[in-house]
Amino acid sequence: MKNEKNTISNSKKIRNLINSFSIFGFVLFLWNVIRLFSDLEAPLVVVLSSSMYPTLCRGDVLLISHNDSHSFHVGEIIVFHVTHRSLPVVNRIISIHIDKKGIEHILTKGDQKTTHDRALYNYEKGQSWIQKEDIIGVAWVIIPKIGLISVWINEIPLFKIILSFLAIIFTYFSY
Repeated sequence: MKNEKNTISNSKKIRNLINSFSIFGFVLFLWNVIRLFSDLEAPLVVVLSSSMYPTLCRGDVLLISHNDSHSFHVGEIIVFHVTHRSLPVVNRIISIHIDKKGIEHILTKGDQKTTHDRALYNYEKGQSWIQKEDIIGVAWVIIPKIGLISVWINEIPLFKIILSFLAIIFTYFSY
């Protein structure tokens, strides 16, 4: 009787392990498909500030795409690098200036802000526009609020500890 119970318990553990690997494999496959179509290493961006409210809220996740031949338009939401910041910025294009050489100069602004983003750009080098090469990608899908956990993990140290503790307990009791 005890041996039979052990066999059932072991087969349940194996089934749980196979299910876990299947889920992991599917998520990995989905991630690679998204990377392939977006042409980016990291095609997901979590909105960290409220500068784009009400269009975007903190914790919204953007699926972005990159295409070197993309022609930008006023009104598009873009994700871009700023030299002196470690994290990318998410804002809307409000103006595009094309110079005599055909180079696009782009000005952005958060929806909630009253002025443009020139203060964000690198004033030390006289930069008052962002260039095409500063742009990581264009937002094409917005998934509301699912990035809040990421925001909380980075902003609330206790949340990270509690989440880790719950993961350990869940793992322990599921096997």
